[in-house]
Amino acid sequence: MASKRKNEDVNVASAKVSKVECEYCGKSYKARGLTRHQNACSRRHIKRREICFESTNVNAFAHILSFLSNQSVVKLQAATGAIYSGSNTVVSAVCCRCEKDELVIANGLCLACNRAKTSGFRATITTTDARKLYGIHDINNVPHSTRRMYHRGYYSLFEYEELERNAIRTFGSKKKWLEHVAPKALRRQKIAQAKRRAEKEYQALLATFSTDFQSFVSIYIGGRMTEERLRERAARFDSVCEKLASRSLDIRGYLTLTSTFVLGNTGSAEEVADSIERAIKEKERRKREQAEAKAYLETLPKEAVDYINNGFIQEKSRLEARYTRYCELTAALGAKDLELRSDSVLCRSYILSGEGAVDDIADTMEEMNFLYTHTSYSSDCDSIVIARRYNPYYWSDSDSDDGSYWSDDYDDYGYKADARARREEIKRKIKEQYLLNSQGLTLPANWQRERESRAAARQA
Repeated sequence: MASKRKNEDVNVASAKVSKVECEYCGKSYKARGLTRHQNACSRRHIKRREICFESTNVNAFAHILSFLSNQSVVKLQAATGAIYSGSNTVVSAVCCRCEKDELVIANGLCLACNRAKTSGFRATITTTDARKLYGIHDINNVPHSTRRMYHRGYYSLFEYEELERNAIRTFGSKKKWLEHVAPKALRRQKIAQAKRRAEKEYQALLATFSTDFQSFVSIYIGGRMTEERLRERAARFDSVCEKLASRSLDIRGYLTLTSTFVLGNTGSAEEVADSIERAIKEKERRKREQAEAKAYLETLPKEAVDYINNGFIQEKSRLEARYTRYCELTAALGAKDLELRSDSVLCRSYILSGEGAVDDIADTMEEMNFLYTHTSYSSDCDSIVIARRYNPYYWSDSDSDDGSYWSDDYDDYGYKADARARREEIKRKIKEQYLLNSQGLTLPANWQRERESRAAARQA
């Protein structure tokens, strides 16, 4: 019992003589003397005393606050912890950081800051955006300009200053207007922030997959989807890649063939790999055929190549067929002392696609050559174009009861059809004239045959 009391006395004595170091100078002092030393320590960084000018008159202080903007009052309120009447944190959140209580309209800035800091800023806004930004639906009485969109009707452009004046006039004051529009603007900001955050999280999730799958998603999926569905489609995509890797094939360039299986789980990875392999073989075959066709074109005369090659290198067999038709038509025209014309639609259509018969085309070319060289066919056809150009009522329908006539809005197809009919009428009259009297000229073969058939009919 005595030894226990003795130990307690020793502990009490040691506690009394224990010392503590000063946190400023490092000297050791007893616990009860440390406070006195720290108050007078020369190395202590003495904090300057803050001077607060308190107003003894509440009305005077409120009058001073009235000179400050709402954003300045909100900052003062946050610094002092006090609550001042008239401050609105919601309005402050949607105003520009210039602290003039100006609504943010674009680029996170107000109208004045946008004009000063943003190059090429357009101080106009469309009807839909104006109603959303200024919180007023009926803005038709606001001065605006109307523009026309190509084949899409009309749209209106409003100036920001006119819209703000109208809003202040509608609500009675700028403060009331900002209090009305601020909650909606703040809600739109929060929604936009949530969308950006969701998009950022989605892009981070997408970055965990392979580069090929990311390319597939950007092309064929576009929008966001749940993580579960994304992983399911990534698994199907990877299964196709494994099948192609086992055949030493690459999926790049053939993402379209995999979309049905990856997106809709239709078919199997083996079938997709087979289709891609067939597509690769078909592409190689076409490449070989194009090389053969190009080599074949180099063996032909240049004037023939201009006819049989329409800008696309076809298969060699098709080029050979075109060259055969070219030779046949050239020979048929040569028999009539005619040359192949590059501006003839009939000749080009026959050479490229085999439209028509070579004898009929040769007769037509002979007929047109006769019309242009021995008759007034060319000038008569030009008169149709001139009459149409300077007199839109040239082809007026005099027999029509409703007074319909050709107008500037007449469709192009109707104009071409009527012009073609009038050219045929001119050709028919000239042919009848020369069938009665050839004037010592050699008529085209089809005209000569018609003349002989008429003579035989008269004799019969």
